[in-house]
Amino acid sequence: MDQKKVSDFIKKFAVNAHTDSEHREFISWLNVASPADIEKTMDLYAEYVTEDQSTELPSPAFVRTLECRLDNTEFIHKKLGKQKWSWIAAAAVLVIIGIVAVFQYSGSKQEDQISFVKDLAPGGNKAILTLGDGSAIPLSASGKGQLALESGVVIEKTEDGQIIYKVKYQTLNGNTTQKTVYNTIATPKGGQFQVSLPDGTRVWLNAASSLKYPVQFVAEERRVQLTGEAYFEVARNKKKPFIVESKQQYVEVLGTHFNINSYEEAAVTKTTLFEGSVRVAGLSPTGRKAATLKPGQQSVLNNDHIEITENNTDAVLAWQKGLFSFTDADLKTIMNDFARWYNVEVVYVGKLPDQHFTGEISRKVSASVFLKILSNFHVKFNMNGDGKSLGKVIISSQ
Repeated sequence: MDQKKVSDFIKKFAVNAHTDSEHREFISWLNVASPADIEKTMDLYAEYVTEDQSTELPSPAFVRTLECRLDNTEFIHKKLGKQKWSWIAAAAVLVIIGIVAVFQYSGSKQEDQISFVKDLAPGGNKAILTLGDGSAIPLSASGKGQLALESGVVIEKTEDGQIIYKVKYQTLNGNTTQKTVYNTIATPKGGQFQVSLPDGTRVWLNAASSLKYPVQFVAEERRVQLTGEAYFEVARNKKKPFIVESKQQYVEVLGTHFNINSYEEAAVTKTTLFEGSVRVAGLSPTGRKAATLKPGQQSVLNNDHIEITENNTDAVLAWQKGLFSFTDADLKTIMNDFARWYNVEVVYVGKLPDQHFTGEISRKVSASVFLKILSNFHVKFNMNGDGKSLGKVIISSQ
């Protein structure tokens, strides 16, 4: 939930024009918002309180209680002077609409639900680059500058950590008898990475994903192979279509922005279009189904069937902007993303509750904070990771 959405919600809440979905999203945002963002939100509501003189201010007893809670948590700096009463009123309203979850963040209920030997840190920029000769380069440990020279292409790591390809000279020149050299960039669980391909196409890889591509696009098409999830900003070239092969499907474009979610454990493959136009086709041997997407549409491919829907593109691309975004998601869906990002195995014991969650969670928080945000699920989380990787989170019914 960005600041504009927060502002819009506060305005709607002030006149009771908000929806239940917006309310739930706001409460989820409060659970992960920084103290500075919460304070900004209180200041914003304080402005509305000042403008509306009919707004009832809280009682002195409530003010003393709230101030004590704020002081004890050291979560928010108090306002002084003329703004104090309106700011306290704003705080009171935020408590009512959800910020109590933040003030009681370390409450006994959450402590009872979550136990761990050692916390797990969130993922980061990690990947392995495998060259045509089979040699592997761990990109997180590599410094900036030239990493390799392969088939006339210089492979470099930039100052901001991404990988770029610079064509130094053409090696194939359309000679199809010469072997094409491929590179593969793969992110582990708990990793993500950005790469700029030889044609200028930019690709962001999510956790547990890989992309295989030629070091020079000399054929009549630019074909790459994806596992997992990636966001593409394809460089336009009308003479050479860009084709992404993934589980169940291939996507053909000339130059556009789109996201593909194609994890092996998922039953479906999802393709979401942001700009331009793409053609999605299934690879099933029983018959090829195809569809053309417009911006804002998502295709969901399940075996031979392709379903086209209008989609919330901000939610689809939240991972690339440092967020988990869930819309009416069940616990297993949420924990699949959790397992990939925190590099941990999730084990289920007993029957899971039939509950759903809508909201955003920062990908920068630790595993324990992530699980605390899910405290409304009536389950217990037992995390026995070693603080690095390969731990387990055991989820059992209460």
